[in-house]
Amino acid sequence: MADLVDALKQLSAEHSTALNPVIIAAGVVVSVNPLKIMIDQKTPLYASMLRLTNAVKDHTTEVVIPAVFDSNGDYASGTYTITIKNGLKIGESVFMVRDQGGQKYTVIDRVVS
Repeated sequence: MADLVDALKQLSAEHSTALNPVIIAAGVVVSVNPLKIMIDQKTPLYASMLRLTNAVKDHTTEVVIPAVFDSNGDYASGTYTITIKNGLKIGESVFMVRDQGGQKYTVIDRVVS
């Protein structure tokens, strides 16, 4: 009988999770080092709870520059590594997606007004 009760509890928990797989949330950056985002006045999210997309963090990438003239008037082309400065700033509003189960949030992008 105890096995049946445990199985029903597990089935109920899995069903509840399946009904609410993803939630879209908005938050405000209140600190950048360490990163802290507030969903509301009482709910802080810390760096360990957040994953950042490239849209909201500094990152490097390679770009291919087609044939152009450089500042000396010389013909140049090639692959270059550049740094994109997309880091979050205090006071910015962000869109996030909460993972199933609610343990992690992915910060997708800034809210543009």
